[in-house]
Amino acid sequence: MIVSPVHFPALPPISGGSVPLPQLSQRSSYAYERGTWAMLEGLMAIGKLRDKKVLTVWFPDYFCAEPLELFKQFSINIQWYPVTTELHPDWDRINAMDQIKAADAFVLVHYFGFPNDLEHAQEFCRDRSIALIEDCAHVMVPFGAVGSTGIISVFSPWKFLSVPDGGVLSTHQSMSQYVTVYPSIGRWGRWGRWLLKRELQRVCSGMGMNWFYYRQGSSSAQGEAQSVVSQDPSPTWLSRAFIQRTMIANSSIATIRRANFHDFGRRLQHQAVVTPLFESLPDGVVPLSFPLRSRALAQPIATALVKQGIPATCWPRLPEIVQNNVQGSSGAQWLSTHLLFFPIHQHITQKQIEYMATTLITVCSA
Repeated sequence: MIVSPVHFPALPPISGGSVPLPQLSQRSSYAYERGTWAMLEGLMAIGKLRDKKVLTVWFPDYFCAEPLELFKQFSINIQWYPVTTELHPDWDRINAMDQIKAADAFVLVHYFGFPNDLEHAQEFCRDRSIALIEDCAHVMVPFGAVGSTGIISVFSPWKFLSVPDGGVLSTHQSMSQYVTVYPSIGRWGRWGRWLLKRELQRVCSGMGMNWFYYRQGSSSAQGEAQSVVSQDPSPTWLSRAFIQRTMIANSSIATIRRANFHDFGRRLQHQAVVTPLFESLPDGVVPLSFPLRSRALAQPIATALVKQGIPATCWPRLPEIVQNNVQGSSGAQWLSTHLLFFPIHQHITQKQIEYMATTLITVCSA
């Protein structure tokens, strides 16, 4: 059992900040337990707007299986469109799909905080009278046209902040009458468990123990879902308050994450086994993580890194129908087995970034 000489710290319960998202001010925003619930409530609102008992929604085939368990409980007909290994919708194949004509909504995912092919998606949906949905679960705050173009946009700010839950639905103000709003609740048990977990992580790290290996084994490396969506869509008032305080005064968080992204990428230049998925960091992007393409299968590399105390991850489980569609979803399947993700959050240190990079190079060279 190898224990890393550098251990990643427990994230503190609160990060500073102050006011609501300014670029969402021209739209209506609603808080939910998670982004999954925000997406579902947005879909239900579109169904009411279009007077549809069953809503046909097209998702990219590179998508987490977890939200589907909740969506399956409602009248949503889920269809899949192919993505390329560059994460863009495969427009040539999509245009050749006759069944796309029956779509009510089209979900465009801005993966890892980077803008996807938004202009093309907007034109595609407008020409076919399809509702455009922006999945901004990997986007910290809206920027440019990202997060404010779709009829609905969904955010998961808990992924960027030190809180156990929190999802946001942003809609055109004309959609307000169709959106179901839930009051904030306490849910103290979740907060208590979350705070206990953070404290245990802090103690283990302080004692030189490999928290990630003991706590998760290899599950993190295998990309298994680490979060559980509650059956109650209500947001906790404590998370909601922290998110409202933090998300706008985000300049320091954005600056640190962007600097960490550049630092980690610089240390991996000229590597043959792994290469950055994104060659540059556009203005406005606050990266969720640092994604790398691997020439070899990503899972064994991630497993080796977790044993060294590095929380490297792979994409969570693909939907079963996508996993079985070997030819039609080849892009998604390649991405799910060849991408690695590394933390570059605002609480990581330069020493830890250096350790991640040097250890990754060593593992890839073995």
